[in-house]
Amino acid sequence: YDQRGTCKTYMAERERADEIGRTGTIEDHIGDVDGVIDYLHRFLNFEKVFILGFSWGTVIGAEYARRHPERVMGYIAAGQVVNFRRGIELTCKELTDTVRRKGSKKELMLLEKCRRSIPDKPVMTEEFLRGLMSCLKIANKYMAPHGKPFPLGKYMLSPFMTLREKLTMFSTDISRLRGTYRTLLSYDLAAGGDIPVPVCFVYGDEDVCCRTALMEECYDSIAAPLKKLFIIKKASHMCFYDVTEEFNKIMSEFFDEAIKVSGSTV
Repeated sequence: YDQRGTCKTYMAERERADEIGRTGTIEDHIGDVDGVIDYLHRFLNFEKVFILGFSWGTVIGAEYARRHPERVMGYIAAGQVVNFRRGIELTCKELTDTVRRKGSKKELMLLEKCRRSIPDKPVMTEEFLRGLMSCLKIANKYMAPHGKPFPLGKYMLSPFMTLREKLTMFSTDISRLRGTYRTLLSYDLAAGGDIPVPVCFVYGDEDVCCRTALMEECYDSIAAPLKKLFIIKKASHMCFYDVTEEFNKIMSEFFDEAIKVSGSTV
């Protein structure tokens, strides 16, 4: 499904865009997932589902698994967000040292602007969004040499969305997602406690958005009936795209283990 404020959902509710933009709490997003699962129950016979979250979607995925373990067989996180603001601070710091040795004065200036623009409060600003885009572009250049570029051509040729729906992805109107940004910027995985279902965290070792160091800090403190952490070599934030075969192998093995632990029906 397309989350509130994006693609198909946005185009279907354009007249309510401002109202919907003010929503986006974790409760709102969890309710949306419930709606999708309830819909699937109308024509599929299953007891539980696997939830796979990617990037910001891991905030929704982790919290859904925590709050509704009765509906979840297992949770897979590709690039789990631990604390987004701390992660960007860490990227800026490490990247600044690299750019001093290998980069340009302009890149150093852009990194400093990004670092200064990180908000103290969980509110997305246009300045931080611009700084973030610059930071990630520079980070991908120096810290993620094996990451594949976003498959823009395949995205634009996808039969699942109209052209107008696809073009919403390129919008920089932060008001459309201001509630969701507030949720992302205030989130801290470590503060949420245990995850009562089997969980598998997967990262690329070149992930510049969701830093593995933050996960390694809190991994031992999060209890789960089955818990796995994989850091894939020579893979970026989109580790499932960079090394698809390895990612799929990890998923397949986790599915088998989670089903045994759960003893339920997918």
